[in-house]
Amino acid sequence: MPAICAARGAGTCELGGLALVFAEASGCRAEWELGLKGWNVRESMVVNGWKAEGRAEGRTEGRAEALLAVLEEKFGSVPQDLVDTVRATTDADKLRQWVGAAVRAETLEAFRAAIGG
Repeated sequence: MPAICAARGAGTCELGGLALVFAEASGCRAEWELGLKGWNVRESMVVNGWKAEGRAEGRTEGRAEALLAVLEEKFGSVPQDLVDTVRATTDADKLRQWVGAAVRAETLEAFRAAIGG
């Protein structure tokens, strides 16, 4: 598989890689590696979707952690209920707005008011 990936680019090996994951789980990886040798592997739209979802989740989690860092730097310890609210927020645009609100807020109470909490 690595030779196929090198020749065609890493993005083209997802289906073969996924097949190998299942082959390994069933104890027949060696046979599948042999069978996939030279196989014309195509990029998987499903796997690309999974990857895009993972990147989006990572960006959202990163924004939440950045917001918490700003709040902690400005106001000291952040109350657990606010930490929970920030980490439960999955809207990346909302988190971006909240970072701006945190930067502008003079107090933690002002920040809470700005975000509606």
